[in-house]
Order: sequence, then C-alpha cells, then structure tokens
Amino acid sequence: MAPLILEASRNILNILLAAFWPSSPLLPRIDHYAPHEQAGFEGYYTRTLLSNNATLAMIFCWVKNAKERPNLIHISYTTPDGKGWKYEFFPDKMEKIVGEQDEKTGLRTFEFRCAEVGTMRVTPTKTTYTIRHPSLTLDLEVTNRTPWSSDDPLSGPEGPIVQTDRLLPLHWFVYSTKSKATYTIKHGDEQALSGDNGVAHQEKNWGESFPSGWIWAQAFSSPKADTTTNPASQTSICLAGGNLLGMSAYLIGYRSSKLSWTFLPPFSFGWQDRGPSLHVDRSSANGNFNITTSTPFRSLVIKAHGPPGTYIDLAAPLSDGHEPGFCIESFGGRMWVEAWERDWPWGEWKLVESGEVGEAGTAAVEFGGAYWAEKDKSNLQSNDDKED
Repeated sequence: MAPLILEASRNILNILLAAFWPSSPLLPRIDHYAPHEQAGFEGYYTRTLLSNNATLAMIFCWVKNAKERPNLIHISYTTPDGKGWKYEFFPDKMEKIVGEQDEKTGLRTFEFRCAEVGTMRVTPTKTTYTIRHPSLTLDLEVTNRTPWSSDDPLSGPEGPIVQTDRLLPLHWFVYSTKSKATYTIKHGDEQALSGDNGVAHQEKNWGESFPSGWIWAQAFSSPKADTTTNPASQTSICLAGGNLLGMSAYLIGYRSSKLSWTFLPPFSFGWQDRGPSLHVDRSSANGNFNITTSTPFRSLVIKAHGPPGTYIDLAAPLSDGHEPGFCIESFGGRMWVEAWERDWPWGEWKLVESGEVGEAGTAAVEFGGAYWAEKDKSNLQSNDDKED
C-alpha cells in the first residue's frame, strides 16, 4: 500500500508542476513513445497517406499476460473506396529491444522484431518498418517528425494528465501529426508501389486495455497538396475519445497555419457524451459523428463521415489478448471543422476559420467496441487477402 501511495503522491505533484510550471526542471523528461515496462498493453499505429490517396496502416501491439493472441502485427493497404488487402498476424513471440535515452532530444531508440513477419525500429530521427513475408515485401521510412507541441517535443495530447501514469487505465500519445514517408510495397503479383512523398501520422496507446467504446479520427493534407501556395493544406486534426471509467473523455488536436489548439479534460469531458463544454452525436451505422467542445475562450466544432462500405475491421487489445474485428475504420472519410474564439467568458463567439481538413476522401474514421454497437457488417468491405 505504501508504494502505491508514494506513486500517487508523486503523480499528483507532477501533474501540478506540468500544469503550472511546465518548464520545471523537477519534471522527469520522459519519452512516452518509448515502451512503458509497467503497461498491461502497448500498441503503435502509423497511418501513411500515399501519393495515390490510399492508406498504408501499420500496427505493432502486444498484451502482457494475454490468454490468447498476445501479439499483433497489422498491415493493410486500403483505397478511399475500401478496396485493398489486409494482413493480421498474431505471433506467439515478439522481441523488444530498448536503447538509451538521447541526451539532446530526450528520445529513445527501440525496436520490435518478429522473425516470421518483420521489424519496427525507432530512432530520434526516423522510424523504419521492414516486412518480409512470402506474399508481401514492404519498406517504410518515416522522417521529419512534427511533434504535438513545437514548444515541448516530448509532450502529447494528454498534457499534464499523462503524469497520472498507472492511475488511469489508458493513455494516448501522438508522436507526430505529420511526417514525411518514403515507401516501397510489393504485394503478391501486383505492380510494386514506391514513392518519397507520403505523409504519415504516428501514435501509440498504452495502459491496461482499450476502453469499452470509442471513436477515433485523423486527417491531414494530401501528399499532392502544395503548402507553399495553399496554406489551408497545412491543416491537420486528430482525436480520440469515448468511455473511460464510466465517463466520456476526449483528446483533440487541431493544427493549421494560424492555429495550434488542444482540447482535453476537464473541458472535453462529460457523461454519456454530454458535458458543460462537450456535446457528441455519433452513429456508426451511418458512419457519422459530430463533436463540439470548448474552453472559456475557444470552441471547436468537428463533423466527420466515413461512408458505409469503405470500412475494414481491425483487432484491438483487450485485457485477455487481441480481439479480432473489435473496431472498424474507414480511410475514405471526410472531416470538417469550425474554429471559434471570444475575448472573454460569456462574450460573443467569432468564427476564426472553417473548412474541410485535407482532401475529400482521405480522412480516417474509426468506431470501436460499444461505439460500434450496431455491429452492422454491411459497413465492412471485404479485403482481397487476410492472414491470421
């Protein structure tokens, strides 16, 4: 009991320091993208938008003390209309190698290896995936990381909340909102795909288990966008939220050429998707959700749609292991935002900017667990290949 009390006290102190003195030298410099040894599960997700607007999704994940399917490697190629191929491997073993922390950046080098499938390697300057399978050869290199916060490259969506560590059952960290991706993909007898202008989003979850229900979405400019002549193409958004400890909690990040906004509890927080500054409507059957959240001076309205028929199913980490088909995700969605500001509480809201994030049909929209309560299989598009 005493160690738990000491840990809780230390976490509370760190939360207060992070909230009121974020540059405090007393705060530990933690690379939350690196493995957390005490976590019950840990999962890494990279979404790469290719030059043809198809998505390459990569997941390396494991569940500690799982009764079945302890490890997951997901690799999928999906076009905006939901066609493509998918592999989900559940190997018995996956080796984890963690190096020392880089003194300059605070980042660690680490690697995950699976002899039957391939490797994921992370260094302070790049992430590489190397996949070798009888019907799939894949090389992906991700560089030019854009951290969640330009002021603190080790910070993520949770802000000071991440200091709770094991006091919360789930954490979410976005390593890069937009990175450059170079890739070569050879699948079966298909013509090889290669390019050096992909755009990648990198993130991870860790904790005890995925929540009972959630939504997740992400969008950014297409690799074809010209950011020099079109400032709106610099826009990106990512969000995650759902049922956590019986409450509704959401983490949201919106970035544009003018704005860098983050919303997190206590503002994006409530019960059954309702709160003083939170309002969420969702329908997985229709592929829609709307979120409105605000602080005393900022408000963000988000609309997302993933067309039925474009979804694929994915496995998710639960406490006993990975559960196949526990969530669905579309890579052919659309997202729109309205950003509002006011000068003082109870003042009149003024529209700052609005519009669609990224190119139509390139947003990613996901419903999981109880938030996919309808279990409407008509939402799913059959893949050409599936490996278990």
